[in-house]
Amino acid sequence: MSKSLKIAIVASRFNDLLVEKLIQSSIDTLKENNCSEESIDIFRVSGAFELPLIAKKVGESRKYEGIIALGAGD
Repeated sequence: MSKSLKIAIVASRFNDLLVEKLIQSSIDTLKENNCSEESIDIFRVSGAFELPLIAKKVGESRKYEGIIALGAGD
């Protein structure tokens, strides 16, 4: 993976303890594959229902080569 790739992480605030671990694991994996932390942007949403809407808006911005959506239920 190139350091120039811009990656967006869209993550829910619901079940925050678990989602924070998912975010950190995603960042760690991206960094292990040569993606700089500066090229990763994180967008937080209320819950799972907002994930697809914000992921779509982020994609429509055409600023990112990849989007990761993270959420966790009960």
